[in-house]
Amino acid sequence: MLLKGGNIIYEKIHLAADGSIDIKDVTILKQYLAKWKVSINAENADVNGDGEINIKDLTLIKQFIAKWKVTLG
Repeated sequence: MLLKGGNIIYEKIHLAADGSIDIKDVTILKQYLAKWKVSINAENADVNGDGEINIKDLTLIKQFIAKWKVTLG
């Protein structure tokens, strides 16, 4: 599904509880992937819907922030 903005993407990839999708969400996911003790919502973090939370999800979040058209699972 191709999404360009709005509540669907917001709910899907928002990781930091601060009301916006930004570098804080990227930082939290980087910390999680580096095995830091951070709390994330696994369902939200798996943005490509492949059942894993990994660098692919991080890349999609970065692309979304950069205003690229991204495909989410």
